[in-house]
Amino acid sequence: MAAEALGLESITVPDIPADTFVFILFVVTIGILGGNIFNVFFLKAYDKKVESIKNSNAKLVPIITTAMFLGLYGTMAAPHFTNIANIPAVAAILVAGITSIFVNKFAANHKKLKEFAFPLSMIVGMLGACVANLLI
Repeated sequence: MAAEALGLESITVPDIPADTFVFILFVVTIGILGGNIFNVFFLKAYDKKVESIKNSNAKLVPIITTAMFLGLYGTMAAPHFTNIANIPAVAAILVAGITSIFVNKFAANHKKLKEFAFPLSMIVGMLGACVANLLI
């Protein structure tokens, strides 16, 4: 969005001027820091609310948090799922999802691997996108 706001077609244009590149880095940095700043001010209140819900109905907390994350991921992934013309993106989603399923099944016997299921599936999904991009 920052590249388009500055008049470029996309972030993938070959000759990005230095001032535009620095501005894009600034926008990305603000975007990344936004979550951390939000946590500083609002995470304590969020944790208190989750604890109060957990004390009143412990079975409801996993349902609420799962629904939140599914909604978030669904909103972010919907443009990529529906754009079947973008083969690398579709390949990344499918390969990462399949990898996550297999790593989680394998992690049932190897408890230390469970913490790495998500990062491993992301890396393998990115590799899948690279391979799909090479095959196009």
